[in-house]
Amino acid sequence: MVTVKDLKFSPQSHNGIGAILKTKSRLILSVQAGQGLYSTPRADGLDPENYSAFEVAIIDIKGDFVTDKFIDCGGDKVAGWVSRERINDLINFLDK
Repeated sequence: MVTVKDLKFSPQSHNGIGAILKTKSRLILSVQAGQGLYSTPRADGLDPENYSAFEVAIIDIKGDFVTDKFIDCGGDKVAGWVSRERINDLINFLDK
């Protein structure tokens, strides 16, 4: 099973880091972290393993955000401060 540790994080235009996973369910899981994002810590320039929680979005093949169908995000398009464990559960669910 793929986990957060397996994601390929790269520098992003928001100055933090991010990774994208195209799942078997044809949804895209976006995992982001950095100073201007809902991550722990809220800091740029760190290695992925230094973050304990991330900002997460789930996007369908049309490009629409469907995050709220999988995570309570309070009406937002993204979910904040999502733990590694919860992300691993999402990957497992979406990649079946």
